[in-house]
Amino acid sequence: MKRRRSLGSHARALAAAGPSPYDGADSSTCFANFRTRYRGDRDASALRGALFQCQDAGFLNTGVGLGYNTYANPFVCRPADRQSVRERYTGREFILPNVPFTALPSHVGIPLDLGAPGRRDFLHSGYCR
Repeated sequence: MKRRRSLGSHARALAAAGPSPYDGADSSTCFANFRTRYRGDRDASALRGALFQCQDAGFLNTGVGLGYNTYANPFVCRPADRQSVRERYTGREFILPNVPFTALPSHVGIPLDLGAPGRRDFLHSGYCR
């Protein structure tokens, strides 16, 4: 008889947190669900699962205050294929102004022209000109 493997703490945290804000829930409820429903070890993997489910903090969240990305860092003036792993730490994570949400703008438009697929020069020439 095969023995069934139990889910790791990351998968259990995702299940315990319940629906994400993208699925109609809200972050506060998601974290409350995690707090009351999660029964596993409260380790880094579980925390990453809760942050992913409740706040969309990606799996590459380093947990050390520096964001990591597999894409090229636009602040390093070299193309993606010449950037080191260390250069892909893109800056501080979770930086929020200490103001009431009502004082923040409802949205900010940031123009982003990536160009047509197959013609994205920045991938090979870098972002700096």
